[in-house]
Amino acid sequence: MKFKYLVVLVSNNHSTLLYKNLLRKGCEIDLISAPSNISRGCAKAIRFNESDTAIVVQEIKNNKIIVKGIYRIVNENNSISYVPV
Repeated sequence: MKFKYLVVLVSNNHSTLLYKNLLRKGCEIDLISAPSNISRGCAKAIRFNESDTAIVVQEIKNNKIIVKGIYRIVNENNSISYVPV
């Protein structure tokens, strides 16, 4: 089973930078509002495939992007939860 992941970013500028860089690298990603049970306010998150994890982590390090966390999205019994990784 392939999982989806979510990286929650502290800054909207960082989320835009990371999003654009990941698109250039060919990652299948979505820029979304961070789930309210992870971050309050208008924080952004990027949803990505498990296969792109290494690229996402490398881009975060290369650009010194501050993240609130990286989470695995788990969908069990029609209930979505976010497991920190």
